[in-house]
Amino acid sequence: HDLDSVERTLRDGVDEDTQRVLIDDPDAVARARAYAERTMPEVLPRIHAFNGPGQLFDQYNIEGEIEALLHPRVRLPSGGWITLEGTEALTSIDVNSGSFTEATGLEETSLRTNLEAAAEIGRQLRLRGIGGLIVIDFIHLNEPEHIAQVLTVLAESVSRDRTPTQILPMSAFGLVEMTRKRVREPVSKLFTEHCDPCHGHGRIKTVVTVAAELLRRAARESRARPGLKLVAVAAPEIIRWIEGQGHEFMQGLRKHVPAGLRLEARPAFRRDQFDIGADT
Repeated sequence: HDLDSVERTLRDGVDEDTQRVLIDDPDAVARARAYAERTMPEVLPRIHAFNGPGQLFDQYNIEGEIEALLHPRVRLPSGGWITLEGTEALTSIDVNSGSFTEATGLEETSLRTNLEAAAEIGRQLRLRGIGGLIVIDFIHLNEPEHIAQVLTVLAESVSRDRTPTQILPMSAFGLVEMTRKRVREPVSKLFTEHCDPCHGHGRIKTVVTVAAELLRRAARESRARPGLKLVAVAAPEIIRWIEGQGHEFMQGLRKHVPAGLRLEARPAFRRDQFDIGADT
C-alpha cells in the first residue's frame, strides 16, 4: 500500500545531508518516528517536535515559498531570471540575463547567467515536482568549454534527488533537452486548477489550497491573540469545504484555535479572498 504524506516525505526527502526534521503535529511526529524506526533508524535522532515559538511555517517562510512556486519567474543572484512554463507536452525553461552585464564582455555575461540558471533549475524541478520532457533555452555561448561548464552544473543540480534524469547535449541554438521521471503531480496542479473565465489560459488556486491558507492564518492569529474568539469570512465554496470535513476535522481545528472560530460565507468574496478577525 502507498505510504502516507509523512512517510513519503521521509522516504523521498531525507538523506545523509539532512540535519533535522521538524514536525509541528504530535501525531505526525509519532508516525514519522515509527516509520524511521522500521526503515531508516539512522534518521530517528534527527526527528524533532516543533513547539514554537511561533508557527513553523512562519519561521521558515513556507507560505512565501509556496507562493513563489506558483509563479513562473524565478530571480537569479546576478539580476537575471528563468521562466518556467508548462504544457501537456513539455515544460519550457527560458534563461534571461535581464539588465546584468559582465564587465569582461557578452560571453562572460552569458556564462555567469547560464551557470546560475543551471544551478537553480535542479532545485526548481524538485520543488515544483516537474517531470516529463523539459526544454531549456540557455543564452547562446560560443566557447565549447563554457558549454561544458553549464552542462556539468546542470547535471550536478538535477542529481540531488533520486529521480531518474537524462540530459542531452546543447544544440547549436542553445537548447538543452532533458527528461525527468514523473513521480508526482507538479505543484501547479496540486495547488491550482484551470480558470474557466480564462478559457484555459490561466489558473486559480484550488478550494483546498485557499482553505488551508485560511486555517493557517487563523491558527497564527489565535496564537498571537490567545483567548480571543475569531471569525473567518470567505467565499461560500471555501466555507462549505471546511464545514464539510466533519466533526473530527473541526475537533482538530480546536487545538489550533482554542477560543473558537466562527465561519461566515460572503458571496461577494473571490475564491482566494478571506478575512480573519475578532468575533464581536
